[in-house]
Amino acid sequence: MPQQVLTIHSSRTRFAGRLNSGVRPQNRHMVRVRVSLPLFSSPTDAFGSVSGEIVVNAVPSEGDVLAWPEGWDVAALPHFGDSAQSRIWGISKWELPGADFLLTMYGFVFDSAFEARQYADFFQQVVGFDFDEY
Repeated sequence: MPQQVLTIHSSRTRFAGRLNSGVRPQNRHMVRVRVSLPLFSSPTDAFGSVSGEIVVNAVPSEGDVLAWPEGWDVAALPHFGDSAQSRIWGISKWELPGADFLLTMYGFVFDSAFEARQYADFFQQVVGFDFDEY
C-alpha cells in the first residue's frame, strides 16, 4: 500500500492562491447612489435640476454633507466647498437600475442664471449627469 504524504500549506500560501485566482474580498461599504440636486438662479427662482449616479463610501444620513467624488475638478466651483449647499435633504430606496438609494439635496443657490448654467454645464459635460431646465 502506497504511503500518503500530508502537505501543510501556510495561510500565506492560501492567501496568495486566492489573490491569483481572482477571488477578492469585496468592500461592502461602497454604495452607488443617485443624486438629485436642484439649481437655483436666485433664492426664489428655480433654474433646473441635475441628477446622476455616484459611488460613496457608505450610505449617508439626512442632514449630512455629501462628500463629492475626489476625482472631480471642482477647484473653480466654489459652491462645492459650501457645506450648507451640499447637504442631503432626504434619502430613499431607489428601485431602478444603476443605484441603490436616491439622495435628494437641498440645492445650490446662485446669484444669476449665468452662474447656474455654469454648474449645469459642469454636471452634464464633466460628470455626465442629466440636466432638466425649468
